[in-house]
Amino acid sequence: MLSPGQFMALIKKNNSLRLRSRYLNYKAGFQVFVVLRPNRNDGSFPQFCGGETKKFVLSKLVPIEEKLERNWPNLLVTQSVSSLWKHEWTKHGTCAEIVEEVNDEIKYFNKSLALHEQFDIFG
Repeated sequence: MLSPGQFMALIKKNNSLRLRSRYLNYKAGFQVFVVLRPNRNDGSFPQFCGGETKKFVLSKLVPIEEKLERNWPNLLVTQSVSSLWKHEWTKHGTCAEIVEEVNDEIKYFNKSLALHEQFDIFG
C-alpha cells in the first residue's frame, strides 16, 4: 500500500489520471471512494463527453452491482442508489471511451473499484 504522501506524489506525476476523493469524512465509519476521470496536462478535465449518444446503461453493472452498493454508495438518501453511478459515468466515464480498458460502464467501474482496492489513501 502507498502512504498518503506517496499517493499524492503519484497523482502529481501522472497527469493523465486524476483520482479525487468523493467523501472525506473517513472517520465517520464509511469508506472514501475515489473517482476515475481523464485529465488534461494543464490540470483541467473534460466533462459530459457522451452527449445524447452515450447513455448510462445500469443493466451492464448487474455483475458488480452488489460490490458497487457496498463500496460506492450514494449517501444522498433522496436519490436512487444508482444515480451517483450514472452521474460519475455521464460526467467522467464518457470522456474516457478512447481508452480500451475503461470504455464502457462495466470496465470503467471495475477499474475504479480495482484502484480503490489497490490504493489506501489513508494508509
